[in-house]
Amino acid sequence: MKAPAFLRRLFRPPLSCEDVNRFIVAYLDDALPDRLRARFEAHLAHCANCSAYLAQYRHTIALVREAEQLPPPPAELADLTLAFLQRHLDAPPPDADAADPS
Repeated sequence: MKAPAFLRRLFRPPLSCEDVNRFIVAYLDDALPDRLRARFEAHLAHCANCSAYLAQYRHTIALVREAEQLPPPPAELADLTLAFLQRHLDAPPPDADAADPS
């Protein structure tokens, strides 16, 4: 016999760290149903690792938003950087024997 739905909801197991990771985007988008949000926040209240992960996730989002507001680098800088990389990637590796004085 199956327990009534209200009892199943009442005795749901707490979310795991894996669950928090799975729902973090929906949480930040305010897209979790109220009951799941409450379970999510209950987990965060007792899990320092997931709380730190959420803080780092929010920080990363803020950095990406800041970076999107930066102007693009001048074309000349990109051209010089590519030329520098090309010269160094095409150069033969340093002679290991010449660096060893023995």
